Amino acid sequence: MPRGNSGRLPDGIDRSRVDAVQARLGTVRERIRIAGGDPARITIVSVTKYRSAEDVVAAIAAGITEFGENYPAEMAAKAGAVVAMMERGGVRDSLRGAPVPGVEGLVLPPGGESGECGSDALQPAHVGPRWHMIGTIQRRQVRRVARIVWCWQSVARLVEGEEIARHSPPGTNVLIQVNAVEMAGRNGCGMSAVEGLAVSLERLGLNVRGLMAMGAGTDVQRTRRAFSSVASLAIRCGFPEISLGMSDDLEIAVQEGSTMVRIGTALFGERPAIHPPESPDG
Repeated sequence: MPRGNSGRLPDGIDRSRVDAVQARLGTVRERIRIAGGDPARITIVSVTKYRSAEDVVAAIAAGITEFGENYPAEMAAKAGAVVAMMERGGVRDSLRGAPVPGVEGLVLPPGGESGECGSDALQPAHVGPRWHMIGTIQRRQVRRVARIVWCWQSVARLVEGEEIARHSPPGTNVLIQVNAVEMAGRNGCGMSAVEGLAVSLERLGLNVRGLMAMGAGTDVQRTRRAFSSVASLAIRCGFPEISLGMSDDLEIAVQEGSTMVRIGTALFGERPAIHPPESPDG
């Protein structure tokens, strides 16, 4: 739980799980500080792919409010389950639209039933956890999570933006994913296509907040060059958000100007060996 908060936890959430996430969160923040960044100014998006709803609620109790998912079906199920867990813990209509006691950042929707993914019950404006889509966008699945996603971080093509705009509220946040390391098969547009794509997405009524990119694995110098180029381009375009860096290349991202890091393993440990099934790419 957040420091100084002695409130109750939802049923089924063990305090030791919360303490473990909070300790790892402190370590991540320290890594950011040592790398020269300000932990208060760099957003940590907790990557919960293949993690349980219980893991998400424990992370919320530890002080995390931003969550990244790769697959729409998993996001939809998990977002509904998180709200349902809070309701089973005794948080009912009297607290709708108000912060949940003991779980900083979680707000239940003001109306509707929990688990109604894609309905007003899980609109980003009403639910504390903010969901980021960070995986390759499946166009046929956009509608399923359009009312859940707070920021689409992996927009690489205009047709993806068109689908998001068709099913999302005006001003929905998007980041353009750039394949800055120029890896074959890697999602993302080329550096030279960014400005034109940004203009087209804005014309659709989307709010282009910045750029997102991935590193080159163990090739540190290639990763650093890519991150530096993306950060420079984002600044030149006037974008406020630069989403670079994961658990293994966090320090490079911070040193090159990242404002947002996407962290999974460093917060939760290794992913489960058995992954849930996922619908095919759309």
